[in-house]
Formats: sequence, C-alpha cells, structure tokens
Amino acid sequence: MTAYAAADTVVVLAQFYEQDASGGEDSLANPETPVLIVTDSAGAQIAGSPFAMAAPTPGQTGVVYATFTAAAGTFAYVCVDTGLAETISHTAGIIKVETNDFDSTPDAVWDEPLAGHATAGTAGKKLSDQTNPDNAAIADAVWDEPLAGHATPGTAGKKLSDQTNPDNATIADTVWDEATADHTSAGTFGKKVGDITLTTDAAVADAVWDEATAGHATAGTFGKYLSESIGPGGGTISVTKDTGGANVLRPEVSGVAQQNVVVRAFLTSDYDDGNRTNAYTKGIALSDADGDFQLWLAAAAYTIAYYRIRSGATDGISSGTTTVTVS
Repeated sequence: MTAYAAADTVVVLAQFYEQDASGGEDSLANPETPVLIVTDSAGAQIAGSPFAMAAPTPGQTGVVYATFTAAAGTFAYVCVDTGLAETISHTAGIIKVETNDFDSTPDAVWDEPLAGHATAGTAGKKLSDQTNPDNAAIADAVWDEPLAGHATPGTAGKKLSDQTNPDNATIADTVWDEATADHTSAGTFGKKVGDITLTTDAAVADAVWDEATAGHATAGTFGKYLSESIGPGGGTISVTKDTGGANVLRPEVSGVAQQNVVVRAFLTSDYDDGNRTNAYTKGIALSDADGDFQLWLAAAAYTIAYYRIRSGATDGISSGTTTVTVS
C-alpha cells in the first residue's frame, strides 16, 4: 500500500505483456488502449476512472502511466488493456490518501512571524536579526572591495586586480598603429582609412595642371582667372615693341617706357565692332622694364590695346591703342 496526501498527484506505472500460449506473460508489448481503473472502498469507480494511460518519454515498449488526484480515502487500482485481448497486465494495488497534508508544513514554517523567535543561537533569531541591504548598498560593497583580497586564479576579483590600464599615449599609439588590413567592415572608420590611397606631390601637381579649364567658371577663383587667360597667342609671327619700326608698339608715357603694362591684341575688325572681351583677344602679354613684350600672332590687321594700373592717389586703369598689320 502506498500512502499519499490529499490533493497529491498520483502516478501509476504499468507494464503490459503479450499473452503466451498458456495464457501467461511473454515479452513486453505495446498495448492498444491501456487504462487505469480506480475504485473507492465501496467498489465504485471514482470520478474520471478509467484514466487513459500514455507512454512515458521516451516511449518504452509496454511501459505506460496514468495520473490522477483523489480525496482522502483508500482506493484499489488495476491497469488493463481494453483494446487487445492478447495483451495482459497484472499491475494492481491499493492507494491510501491521508487527510493530513504534510505539504502544508513548510508553508507554516516560512509563514511563522519573525517576532516570535528571540532565543539566542536559534535559526529563528538569526533570521529575525537579518537585515538585507538594498541594491545600491550591495553595489557599493562590491566596487569598494579591496583588490588585494582577491588572489584566486580564475575569479573576477583576480582579473580586476591584475588589470593595468594603459595611458592615453599608449592607447593613441595602438589605434594609429593598427593594421588597416584588419578593418573591412563597410561604414567604419577603419574601412574608410584603409581605402584611402595616398599620392605623390608630383601626381598632385600633374592633376592640378591637367585639370580641364571648362570645369572652372566661378567668378573670383584662380580657376576662372586662368581659364580666361589667353597667353601670348596661337600664331607663328613674333610681335614685339619693335614690330613695324623701333619702339613703334612700345607702351610709354611721355616717351618713357612703361613696365607691367597689359598688352592685348584684337583683330581690328573685332575691336572696331566693339568686340573687346577675352573671347576676342588673340594674344596677351606683360611689358618689361624696357616696355618690351612678345605676342605670337597670325598675319592680319590688329589693334593693340594697352592697360596699366595708375599709381598714387588716383586708382583705375588707363588705356590706349595702336594699330599694326602683321605679315
């Protein structure tokens, strides 16, 4: 007889066998419809009986179980297979369910008021005197624990105790000395730096001078200024201050040669029509201390225009022109 407390879950396990030729037990067999029949002291089946039985995990051949709960009393049980006549089980017995529920004893112990236990040296007194710190106090105690007291290898305390923090310079050196090949994740600084291709000064200079002038049209920039610079011209005939006679084209004031005078050559037909912008300039040069300059022009009639910056209190540009036929 097995005793249980009221409202306990009762587990009944049965083994089913094949029936041999003489009606006895043979090897274990899977039953088809195994059930557990439970009857009370008056011989009546209790509520829920018969109870279905199921194979435990993992399923074992011929071994099945059923569970049920019952009120206090004495019960008989038997396991049978209602589906197969050739399958037999002799699992049967008596179950006694006590009215005293000892499962409530631990509850009574833990629900006992602490104030009723004041005897020194007892567990009740110990629990009554116990004060639980709050989370902040526990955290403070952990972080304020001296490192020197933790020397056991493999513990967090030993790990922190052995930790040495590098200075800022060491950290900086480590970052800048990190191999770029180790950083390939898109969108990271490591990948960005790794993808940078450094060039030489010569390559930079070549890229600057090989830059297309058409891409620079912003007023006031060197690119715009250079793109509009015509140079001495694209012809094959050299034109200087002495073209057409000594000092004929020399920029001068009161017979004195002028230095740093801008000399522009226009086709006379363009100049007379008022076309005097960079687009119509055929050549441009700057005079030296002797008033000399050099233009390279094609054969044609030109108007040479002179521009110089005035000095002194009066600012502005003074201009004059001379015509010449280049042949």
